[in-house]
Amino acid sequence: MWAAQLPPLRMGLQPLLLLLLLATSLVSPTRVQDAEPRPVFLIDSVKLKVLPGHNVGSGTNVTLQCVPKITSGTGKAPSYQSIFYRDGDLVFTQNSTTASLLHIPGARVANSGSYSCVVSGYGMRKESKSETLSVTGLQTPVLILNKSFVTEGEEVTVSCSAPEELGKFFFYFYEESKEVTKVQASTNWAKAPLIFSSQGNKSLHCDYVVVLHPGSMRSNQSKTVNVFVQELSIRPSIEIQPSTNVIEGDILNITCKVIGSLYESVNVYVSKDNKLLQTGLGRSVFSKKMLSDDSGTYECKLQMGNLLKTVNSSVVVSELFSKPVLTMHPKEVFEKEPFSLACNSLNISTLRIQENNVKYSIFKNGKILTLGTFHGKYNRRADTSLNGNYTCYAVAHMIRKTSNTIVFKAKVLVSKPLMKVSGNVIVGKNLSIQCHCENGSLPISYTLLNKKVPVHPVMTVWQPNDTALFNVTIRRKEDIKNFTCEAENNGYSSKKESDVLNVTVIEPVSKPNLLIMPYLGDVTEGEDLYLQCTVKDGSPPITFEWYRDGLDQPLYSTKSKGRSESYRLGRATSNHSSSYHCKADNQAKEEMLSKAGTINVRLARWKKILIGVFCIVLLVSLIGFGCYRYRVKRGKRESATELSVKPSSPKSEDSLTVSLAHSTEVYNADKDSGDARGRSVWSERESHSDNDEQSSEEAPKEPDVEYTEVVHPQPADSSRAPVRKGTDTVYTELQNSPQDVTDHSGYQGSVEYAQLNHDLPEPVEAV
Repeated sequence: MWAAQLPPLRMGLQPLLLLLLLATSLVSPTRVQDAEPRPVFLIDSVKLKVLPGHNVGSGTNVTLQCVPKITSGTGKAPSYQSIFYRDGDLVFTQNSTTASLLHIPGARVANSGSYSCVVSGYGMRKESKSETLSVTGLQTPVLILNKSFVTEGEEVTVSCSAPEELGKFFFYFYEESKEVTKVQASTNWAKAPLIFSSQGNKSLHCDYVVVLHPGSMRSNQSKTVNVFVQELSIRPSIEIQPSTNVIEGDILNITCKVIGSLYESVNVYVSKDNKLLQTGLGRSVFSKKMLSDDSGTYECKLQMGNLLKTVNSSVVVSELFSKPVLTMHPKEVFEKEPFSLACNSLNISTLRIQENNVKYSIFKNGKILTLGTFHGKYNRRADTSLNGNYTCYAVAHMIRKTSNTIVFKAKVLVSKPLMKVSGNVIVGKNLSIQCHCENGSLPISYTLLNKKVPVHPVMTVWQPNDTALFNVTIRRKEDIKNFTCEAENNGYSSKKESDVLNVTVIEPVSKPNLLIMPYLGDVTEGEDLYLQCTVKDGSPPITFEWYRDGLDQPLYSTKSKGRSESYRLGRATSNHSSSYHCKADNQAKEEMLSKAGTINVRLARWKKILIGVFCIVLLVSLIGFGCYRYRVKRGKRESATELSVKPSSPKSEDSLTVSLAHSTEVYNADKDSGDARGRSVWSERESHSDNDEQSSEEAPKEPDVEYTEVVHPQPADSSRAPVRKGTDTVYTELQNSPQDVTDHSGYQGSVEYAQLNHDLPEPVEAV
């Protein structure tokens, strides 16, 4: 069906696709089977049992039982694997559904150890606790010889065995009680060859050690086995001619030979102090002109197979003359001082020679210095050109002996010492002064002087890398020039004094002084503000720092070669008001802090003037406005109470209204147009002030009167009205003209008061 659905161009792939589908169908059941749930398999515990016990004797049958406690959900005993270990090494594996057993028939000491077992199955694993098995008792070894009768030098093979034992072994073989050889083996037996160099009956035995973990166990000794060694019929012999006591220059002959029937086939050797001197077959002769150093023991050896026999003899060689001794006097010498070298042999054999038969020569670095006749003394004046290695040769009867070597080096007087200091020199602090001579042989003694007076104990330098250090403290800067150093290495005559110590002295800064400029009390806004920090004492360069209270970081920092520096804050503003201080420091690293200085910034003068003017203007305005309000309110009150017109014969039913305008005659009336009969309101009010209240009470009975307040500006015509300043109130007394009598016959007269305000016009208000 799938093949039918493929496009025609892909028909060639149909067989491969069908095979793939078939393989998928075959694999699928397996995957389904693998996906089945795993049975429950829990190992609760594992216990190892040792039967019949932990401590058994050798040969006991031992059983180790691995007993697991397993929880399973299959309904039947599950299969699992048990693995036994001894001392961490695997010894046995078993698959079982019940307890697993490890049988050890006839246990041996090698079976001792710490055992454990591990149970595993279905991905689970658990190990038991370790149990110890200790097997005691080793088998007694058996010693066997391949020969019981041998001759000197003949080899005997011995073997030692313990057939029932297991493990790793060390076998030991003994002659009498002395161990002669040791063999390591992984089996329970071992053998070794033995050669006997002396005749007689020899007793042999062996034992062994089994290696355990840890430690080991040694067996009992085997039975003793005897072997008889027969002496060979040959032996070495040594002869010395003319005598074992000779004098230097004598010829000594040493003969080494073999005595016996087989001497011609035996090798012989002449040796001294393990050094081979001569060899031969059956016989060897060694000849030499003897020297004192040839005294000693000479050996004659023969060897046949594994047999080696030795015989020796001592030879004493007396000196013809002793080894010369080279001496120097004096032992130490400085340049240009005299010295001498003497060469002499202390002992001379007068039986053979006389003292004058011994000739001496002095050599320097291998070259002879004394040509011709020399009596053993070499005198010179010390100089560095004579430095070198000196030796002496003594010769007599063609025997030459060399003396000891003297290394001569003329000592050098001290040069003028130099002084230097380590680190900075700071007033009031300790400093180390070092004295040193570029030239001069050790030891050199140094003394520190202050104004030519020693101030420290003498310090002696013995080694090239040592230095003379003196610790001092200077209180003033000038004190440094008082110190000098004295050195000597050959007494008072070699003393030399250094120049004065000339180094830069750092003086710590004193407490700085902070100056605020300009310093006229408070600072006015806009002035240039400077902070000047000054120290009285201190070596430059000096680092100055300025701080403002409340800030950890400095406002400014600078390094100066002088003792005073300034910092410009800028033009003073109110923000600059605060406390300030400065800090000074130099290479002495002793920071000093000044006292705090406070800056109070005042307002600028023009601002003060402006504020004063503003305040004055404000105050005048408030006063003027208050006066104005007061006069307005007072005018209104007086108008209401005093501007009244009373008729001569008032009638209750009559009323009179008077209006004033710019065209009213009253406005233009002359000062003289008043009638003598007219009266001023002010005069009436003064005389009738007591009747104001009464008039007010009687007002309803009087005819109605209309009051009009007229306010007009300053008249343009200065001839008609006087010039007034400010606010003027004009009161005008009006009288009725005779022409008006007929119109107002019911009134004797009326008076109108008008208030005129020239500067502050207000609308006309009717009352």
